[in-house]
Amino acid sequence: MGGIFLGIAEPDTEHRRAALYRVLLKASLQPYPTESICKGDHRTIIDSAIQNADCAILCLGQQAGPLVSDLGMSNTEYQYFACRQRCISNPKFKLYVWQPELADDTGGADTAFTGKIRNEVLGNVYYSNHSSAIALVEDVRMAAGDEATVKFDVNPTDIFLIYNQLDEAEADAVTDLLADVVPLEKLNIIQDSGIDYAEYCRQQLEQSKLAVVYFKESADWALPFTKQIWQNSGGASSTTPILLIGDEEPETNANKMLKAPKVVSLIIAGELIPLEIKVQYDRIVEPEFQD
Repeated sequence: MGGIFLGIAEPDTEHRRAALYRVLLKASLQPYPTESICKGDHRTIIDSAIQNADCAILCLGQQAGPLVSDLGMSNTEYQYFACRQRCISNPKFKLYVWQPELADDTGGADTAFTGKIRNEVLGNVYYSNHSSAIALVEDVRMAAGDEATVKFDVNPTDIFLIYNQLDEAEADAVTDLLADVVPLEKLNIIQDSGIDYAEYCRQQLEQSKLAVVYFKESADWALPFTKQIWQNSGGASSTTPILLIGDEEPETNANKMLKAPKVVSLIIAGELIPLEIKVQYDRIVEPEFQD
């Protein structure tokens, strides 16, 4: 998913916009502008930002805001109408209007504006009064994923072993020993291949009993990559545990550990790694046999 225009907010909802901005960043999305500031030519700034975005989120509070002389309306109103025009001209563009605090029942202009938004139905305009920014961002991600996610050719397996191209020879030795005793799929991460490896892993993890990220020379890659696929697969709620396992040589691998629910991190002698992977796998499948 590309950039998200995060609309300029009025003072009464600026704190919610700031919180939403942080949540979007943590979700690996790209919101802009960084601050709720609009200086100079409002119309040009807003129009350019909306045209360059894949979707937009507008945070509404109790007021639409004061009249801006060069717009003939408030910033909030202009952003909404500009986004709505983009939705009409480009059905792939999505607008999310977020109003966690509903407008007062005063019958004033702001309440009428909110009612107008809710009654102007378009297939790519969404109105939300979620109290949580996290819940809103999840809706945005799901809507984006429904359109953009590539379906990879993944297979049901017991162990899914992931490694970096830097460790290809050592990883092949590990998989050669494991493949004789347990069903296994492996993935060689090749730099600049153009493949969305994070999404590939998310889909394959759903079909695997244990995911293993192996490293020897690629520790700087392994740790952030493991964190990414852990988050993408549901984090603590994931149904597939992850084993992050590294060779004790070189010595710089000693502290390359990830502490997280459903993740086991180990640094051991290279010759023991295939055995340890099998031990961790057996711990997972033993309850199945007991049942």
